[in-house]
Amino acid sequence: MIRGAWWLALWWGLFGAGAPALAQSPTDGFGLGPVTLPRNSQIVSLFDVVFEITGTTGDSLQDAGILQKARERVAIGPNEAYSQILADAAALRLRRIPGVRNATYRLQSRINPNGITLVFSLALSKPGYQEDQSDGFFAHGGSESLPLLFRDEKSILTLTLNGGNGVFRDGQPWFGAPLTFTRNNPLVPKPALGAQTGSSTAWTENYVEFGIGGSTQLGDSPYYI
Repeated sequence: MIRGAWWLALWWGLFGAGAPALAQSPTDGFGLGPVTLPRNSQIVSLFDVVFEITGTTGDSLQDAGILQKARERVAIGPNEAYSQILADAAALRLRRIPGVRNATYRLQSRINPNGITLVFSLALSKPGYQEDQSDGFFAHGGSESLPLLFRDEKSILTLTLNGGNGVFRDGQPWFGAPLTFTRNNPLVPKPALGAQTGSSTAWTENYVEFGIGGSTQLGDSPYYI
């Protein structure tokens, strides 16, 4: 994988419409609507994690079983810090449950401005239903898919872009003996003056990294490359 955070490219949204067949109602006590946070933000604590279901497998017992399996596979609970990579991974696990046609998630505000709810939406289908779950630029084309290049139930490939900057200061550099530590350094002007750092020195650093990142599952195992 080329350096970069592959999860930056994943998108979330609510699938489908209609009244949920089985659900913990995600609208009770909610505020003005979905919340938009910086990608991979971990600055908020989750008030609750709820599920909503659209469609059916045709078997009410199986529908109820799917909801129970969904709770077990998400493994994210209230009072935990929100992590996009964990939510993305949970959505992928939900899509592997038999009878689940698609699984997405969103963050939803509540009346209490400090309460953020993570809502997972599961779309169910009857046996034999097939749907292309691939997404991204290579699957459907169109610049609106970028930076996501390709995604299906086992793999993801995305363009990545990260950057950062910092300001640093060092007091008494070279342990207070710059002449000794830099004497034979070819980068230090002669005669050796300790790189002219004096009693302290400060500098800035900036970086930009870009490339392609991805992950794919090894067969049906729990391991990914």
